[in-house]
Amino acid sequence: MMQKKFVMKGQDTIREILDFNCQALKDFKLDSKERLRTELTCEEVLMRLLEHGNFEKRNTISININKFLGNVSIDMRVPGDDFEFLPRPAFDDMENDEETAESIQNIILRSLGDRISFRRSGDYNTARVQVYRSQYFNLYLILTSLILAIITGLGAKYLLPEHVCNFINENIFNSFISLFMNGLKMCAVPLVFFSIVTCFTQTDSLSGIKRVGLKLFSFIIVFMCFAAFVGYFSVRLLRTGVGMHFTAAPGAASADMNNLLSIKNILIDVVPNNIVRPFSEGNMVQLIVLAILVGVACGACKIKIVTSIFDELNRLFMKIIGFFIHLLPIFVFCSVSSLFIITGSKVLLSVLGILYTAIFAKLLLFLTYLTITAFLGLNPLEVLKKSMHMLLTAFTTASSIAAMPDAMKAAGDLGVTPKLYKFSIPVGMTLFKSSLLLYLIIVVCSTANIYGIDMPLSKVISVAFSAIVLVMAMPGIPGVGVILVSTLLTMAGCPIDALGLVIGIDPVIDMLATPIGVFGVLAAVLTVAKSEKLLNK
Repeated sequence: MMQKKFVMKGQDTIREILDFNCQALKDFKLDSKERLRTELTCEEVLMRLLEHGNFEKRNTISININKFLGNVSIDMRVPGDDFEFLPRPAFDDMENDEETAESIQNIILRSLGDRISFRRSGDYNTARVQVYRSQYFNLYLILTSLILAIITGLGAKYLLPEHVCNFINENIFNSFISLFMNGLKMCAVPLVFFSIVTCFTQTDSLSGIKRVGLKLFSFIIVFMCFAAFVGYFSVRLLRTGVGMHFTAAPGAASADMNNLLSIKNILIDVVPNNIVRPFSEGNMVQLIVLAILVGVACGACKIKIVTSIFDELNRLFMKIIGFFIHLLPIFVFCSVSSLFIITGSKVLLSVLGILYTAIFAKLLLFLTYLTITAFLGLNPLEVLKKSMHMLLTAFTTASSIAAMPDAMKAAGDLGVTPKLYKFSIPVGMTLFKSSLLLYLIIVVCSTANIYGIDMPLSKVISVAFSAIVLVMAMPGIPGVGVILVSTLLTMAGCPIDALGLVIGIDPVIDMLATPIGVFGVLAAVLTVAKSEKLLNK
């Protein structure tokens, strides 16, 4: 952090402040365009603060250059009167050139609103200009949250009375976890719906979409089956959980898999019996069918006002889900702290084999996707480079829905036409969760080994088929793996208390699984684009 105070003496002081900001920006080695843009922003903000400055009691201006977890910002603190920093320009009331200039300045500042924040404290007005946002910022926050969660959970487990730990866990940690998950589920359903509808309303040729959809779905099914095989193969190869001999708690819930879930009912329940059901129940398969029907109808009618409404609603929910993504570090802190309070360190250490098995299997899957891009005639290193921001977003947010805009940009940069990726990316993100499926198979088979439960190949196939259907029907949000693990463990005849063995590493697995999953979607889209001759290398 750099800090300097200036005594307001006139125009010379303003020049000194701007020169100080300019030198600080050079020290951060920004490119020339970004530095110039930031310098102009700082100048506009400073002049606005000085216009409403009051230097009768205080004449000290403070400039702070902050760097936190890779993010850089400039705080300018000026004594002055209270005022509206970003008023709406009023061209109708302008009477002279001075008012015209002020309105133009308001427009400039409002156009930079995403980089500027303002607050008033005491007799001072403070404006913050965001200089640089690190792409690793969310990753740093997640890692910090994990470390603090481990310390907090273990400290509470071994230093506080049990009833106090239970109170904190139930009323604080679990409450926020439920709030966060409800918020993401609330946003995920309309976001997928409006994305697909918008795609169809902007597409002229529905026959092309039908052909592309069939190819994409075929690719998804083949690679979901391949991912399930990789998971089973990894557990068998590394013998994960063999020899641990855990014993289920008395009365632990278990059920025969044939009585819990009817695959037939899931498959025939694709079309909703009313228009509200997919939204209220969060059934993603039904939602996709409904979105396609609405999109096709809107595209056929070609009503511009309806098309624009769906487009604006899509942008709205993309913005809303961004608010919840900002809370992800708190969610990770609460979920991991809750695990350590419940289980302590002994149980977690005994099942770390699941973690390294999952890492091994995911690397195999990732290498397979890279090999596919090479067979398409693309340079795998170039594909990785252009999809890096998508992978980082998926890793730090653990949400395929959050990575959807970056995935579309990566597909466009790699030469896929917008007509194709605007349809394929939302559908692929919703249905194609191969990395999550792989993880579920690993957890179920490893847990069966830990508890000494027999898992013949026929039973694995049944569980894998059920997992494929469930994975395709669930939204791509953080924590969905916990919901599916609890269902599949019961289907495999494992005690439900085995969920406590993996819930602690679930945030880490989520972070590792999501980027591989979205990269698989990108590989699928590239494959379809190649076959349709819509890939401009």
